Amino acid sequence: SNFGLVTLPNGAVVGGEIRDAAAVTASIKRLWNQGKFSSTEVVVGASGSRVFIRDLELPKMTEQELKGAMTIEAAQFLPGDINEYRVDYESNFQMKRVPRGNLDYMHLVAGDVEVLSEYEVAVAAANLRLAAIDSSFIALFRTVSLLDEIASGSSVSELLKSSSKVVRFPKINRVKADKGDSSLEANDSSNLDSTGDSTDLLDALADPMRGRSSQVIVIVVVGADKVSVGIAEDGMLTVARSLDDIGGDLVTKSIAREFSVDLATAEAIKRSLGAFSDVNE
Repeated sequence: SNFGLVTLPNGAVVGGEIRDAAAVTASIKRLWNQGKFSSTEVVVGASGSRVFIRDLELPKMTEQELKGAMTIEAAQFLPGDINEYRVDYESNFQMKRVPRGNLDYMHLVAGDVEVLSEYEVAVAAANLRLAAIDSSFIALFRTVSLLDEIASGSSVSELLKSSSKVVRFPKINRVKADKGDSSLEANDSSNLDSTGDSTDLLDALADPMRGRSSQVIVIVVVGADKVSVGIAEDGMLTVARSLDDIGGDLVTKSIAREFSVDLATAEAIKRSLGAFSDVNE
C-alpha cells in the first residue's frame, strides 16, 4: 500500500472550491509520481459550504418511495434550486445508532454541480478516472476504517469492489426533482451544520470510553480554514462535527501580524515549528 502527500499552492483551493484547476491538476500529477500509484481510478473528497450531509431516520419503504422521500428531504435544507445540486443517498450508513423499530437510517449527500464539475475537470486533466466523490471528512473516515483490513492483506481495489460504502453520486444521480437532476451539500454527518451545538462532542471527547468496552478512535482533521472532529467506535461513526473559519490559515495570519512578516514567511515559520511539515488543505 502506497501513501503520498503534497502541498497545494496558496489559493488553489479556497473553502473547498477549486480556484486554480491547473495548479490542482499539477499537484495531483506530482502526488501520483511521488506515491508511485499504479491505479488510475480515484475517489475524491469534497468539502466546503456547497457540499452537505444529512443523516435521517425514515420508515422502511420501497426504493421508489425512498427516491421521492429523499427529494423532499433534500429540498428542505438545500439553498436555492434543487436542480443546481447532485444528490445521492446510502442506507444504513456507518453511523452508530440504536435500532428503533421499523426505521432505516439514511445518509443523504449533496454537492453543487459547479463545485463537483471543478473536481471532475481537475482529476480528468491528471489522466485519472473519477469513481466517486464523497465529503472530505467521511472519505477520510472510510479510509481509516479500511486500514486494519489493508494491513491484514486485503488490497484497496478488492475492498472497494466488495464495499457498498462509497457514495457514487457523480455517476449515480438517483434523486430527481420535477425539472431534472438534484443535488446536495454536506458539512457534517449528524444533522447539524458547523454552527451546531457541540456539547455532545465535548462530552464525548472528555470521556470517550464512558460505558464502552470497544475500540474508540478520534479523528481530527485540521485544514486551512476548517477543523473536523469525528469519533468512531468499532468502525462506526458516533460523533462528527465541523468548525468553519478555524484552521491553519488563522495561525499563519496570526504569526504574520505578530511578527510583521508576509504570509509566505509566516507559513514557513508555522511549518518549521508545527507538528506537521507538509500539510495544506
